[in-house]
Amino acid sequence: MGESGKHKPTLLIIDDDEQMRNLLTRLLGGENDCTAAESAEAALELLASSHFDLVISDINMSGISGLEFVPTILSEHPDTVVIMVSGQQTIDYAIEAMRAGAFDYITKPFDLPHIEAAVSRALSHQRLLDEKRRYESHLEEMVNERTAEIEHLAYYDRLTDLPNRALFVHRYEKVIASSSGKDRIVGVILICLDRFKNINDTLGHAAGDQLLKKVAARLRGCAGGNDTVARFEGPEFAVLLTDSREPAAVEKVSVSILDSLKKSFFVARQ
Repeated sequence: MGESGKHKPTLLIIDDDEQMRNLLTRLLGGENDCTAAESAEAALELLASSHFDLVISDINMSGISGLEFVPTILSEHPDTVVIMVSGQQTIDYAIEAMRAGAFDYITKPFDLPHIEAAVSRALSHQRLLDEKRRYESHLEEMVNERTAEIEHLAYYDRLTDLPNRALFVHRYEKVIASSSGKDRIVGVILICLDRFKNINDTLGHAAGDQLLKKVAARLRGCAGGNDTVARFEGPEFAVLLTDSREPAAVEKVSVSILDSLKKSFFVARQ
């Protein structure tokens, strides 16, 4: 981090010539955090544990050449930008470097303003790549969240957040299929609130919504952890009981629901 607190770009300088490594480090070390490596093999070890914004690599090195090294860098670190360096002045080397994936090509001997300009362009490009990746990641996260919301709305009631009719039927069919031949009773309780329309007409739809939420909460309290409480539409609810071993257990839950709904509800301050 510099004096201003800003992140210093990280540079990896690769050259089998020590004098060239030292020269580039001195030239670029003031504004950047520079690390030097004497070979592509040594650079690979550094890249395995560290991320670099920019890699400046000689083309002709013993062992793995710079041209062979570039695709490996980009496959592992797609946001890293590569500048190739060579003493060869021919256009063919520059074309090969670009084909390998390099962003830019610099020839030796170095011209200081040329190096600084090339590094500045490369780092600007790297920042664009990083911003693009973060934007795409954020966009993907937003799409996933919205997809999850849509999928949730397809199977859950928007007002009470209870399973809707479609999910209730799916769970009912699933439990019926799995209960065949087992000593288990599947119970279904249907509930409809009488004169619910009167509440909407006299106290308003907001009061009716409050009542439906309160009914949903009480029904949840009567059901077991593996049971399903659903809202079909309007004032219609259903309970799917899956853990009952005898009819008396279903009857017990029915009585519990009736008792809970007999208690007064306070909505719209009434």
